[in-house]
Amino acid sequence: MTSLKNKPSSFDRITISRLKLEALIGIYSHEQQFRQPVYITLNLYIKPLLPQSRLEDSVDYFNVSESVKQLVQSKSFDLIENMSFEILTLLFNQFSLIEAIEIYIEKPQAIHNADFAGISLFRERA
Repeated sequence: MTSLKNKPSSFDRITISRLKLEALIGIYSHEQQFRQPVYITLNLYIKPLLPQSRLEDSVDYFNVSESVKQLVQSKSFDLIENMSFEILTLLFNQFSLIEAIEIYIEKPQAIHNADFAGISLFRERA
């Protein structure tokens, strides 16, 4: 597996911040009966763009958000970790220009008296 250390010295980052989706997520039966909000933040690292780049030279953040939305709304997840891994796999498979992804998922209804429970992962293209 290659490391970002062996790749170009700089990357451009595309950010989708706190994409709000409704998901069936949780290990408890009551969590699987009703959709609950999750907030997904993605930092997508791509090779540097040229000053006059076209959309074809980059990653279309609208298409990324729609792909994530379709995945999250099409199934149920036991854990936010599993949701994270499936989103990472989907994005690396669908968008060849992405070199690395940082994903952060917040589940605001997970813990009473807390703002949210969450997970943050960083993965590079294999």
